[in-house]
Amino acid sequence: GSDLASLATKAEENGDHWLINGQKVWTSGADISQWCGALVRTDSSVKKRDGISFLMLEMDQPGVETRPIKLIAGASPFCETFFNDARAEKDDLLGALNDGWSVGKRLLQYER
Repeated sequence: GSDLASLATKAEENGDHWLINGQKVWTSGADISQWCGALVRTDSSVKKRDGISFLMLEMDQPGVETRPIKLIAGASPFCETFFNDARAEKDDLLGALNDGWSVGKRLLQYER
């Protein structure tokens, strides 16, 4: 498995929005999605599970790039996604700030 709590994608508050920088791998359907839910590091001064938040962000914006990952069978259902000063509105925070680990666990409980 992967150590999801060690994620390095960061979000920093910038006035009325968040700026997101980093990358995600194995993002399902990112190249055709309008929105993306992302666990991001919002506080690196606390234990790694305590400094994660869950943000929604629009995919069709400057600063978001997707690259399909071609599988051996030829399909590309997954992408590598890059965030370079991508923007998410303050209202696009799901759950409490730095409590994204709880949100992520709920969303992934049926996947693992």
